[in-house]
Amino acid sequence: MGLKNMWNFKQKKDNDESSDDSSDDEDEEPAEKKPVMHSVAIRHYGGVNRIRSQRLGDSTVCSVWNDLGKVQIWNLTNALNQANQMTGPSQTVKAEKYEVPLFTYEGSKQEGFAMAWSPTVTGDLATGDRVKNIYVWHMQEGGQWAIDRKPLTGHQDQIEDLAWSPNEAGLLASVASDKSLRMWDTRVPPAQACVAHVENAHDSDVNVLSWNAHDSLILTGGDDGQLKIWSLKTITSKQPVARFKYHKKPITSVEWHPTETTTFMASSEDNQTTIWDIAMEADGGDEQSIEGVPPQLLFIHMGQKEVKELHWHRQIPGLCLNTAVDGFNVFRPINM
Repeated sequence: MGLKNMWNFKQKKDNDESSDDSSDDEDEEPAEKKPVMHSVAIRHYGGVNRIRSQRLGDSTVCSVWNDLGKVQIWNLTNALNQANQMTGPSQTVKAEKYEVPLFTYEGSKQEGFAMAWSPTVTGDLATGDRVKNIYVWHMQEGGQWAIDRKPLTGHQDQIEDLAWSPNEAGLLASVASDKSLRMWDTRVPPAQACVAHVENAHDSDVNVLSWNAHDSLILTGGDDGQLKIWSLKTITSKQPVARFKYHKKPITSVEWHPTETTTFMASSEDNQTTIWDIAMEADGGDEQSIEGVPPQLLFIHMGQKEVKELHWHRQIPGLCLNTAVDGFNVFRPINM
């Protein structure tokens, strides 16, 4: 695992503005003006399927789904402090303190990918695995977690993604390879926990979802390349309130903007990262409209291969980060 501290970034020049002279200028740029990335590596046994961080009191922790079928909780506080204290040019170093997991759960029969920390109940975590089970975790004293003995069941295939309600404690959403979207009330016994179910939410596997922090809206993305928005007020109708068919291949990640209620970001196996505003409407008299491009599509970021995950920066407005097989990008659209 790696923790990265980046600063001294600046706007990247467009290709048509670059020249041999500008390249020479960049080569001669003083060290104190060059972008810097310091990284601290923590040794982890096994491949990492998914990782999620969370602030718990004065500590920063992360949960890790690994390819050995284990879910582990790690304390990142020491490594983060080490990264913040690093100086000099970009470099990667090993964590000064040998880190071991705070907690390990091996109750799942197979590995998984779905994982989400609750934003309303401190220390609560949900995990979903390849054998259709969703487990809910509750933090205990002494850096331990208690996992509900009976999982949430109902999906007919692998759990792909999970998201907690940002406002209502105990309300959880899940999507799976069985094409469905389910809502759960984790405060009641598992047999009665499923409170809503959209059987064919997409035409094929539903890969990802994101819960709007301000409105009762859930965004989903599937193997069919579609992006769909569901309102909790009308979810019993089993129809989305909006759908967008622009991407040509499966959707790999989605996330609502943390402060702009109508804005979200999505990535796809077509190697595009897109930013959308659902408040935009088509102008019938707009001669500049492009065929095949929805009016809600604000921005397209390209140049990467196999984009896997994306996030908005929580403190810097409009700053985007995504990961791909060839590295990760940090970018900020001029219109955000």
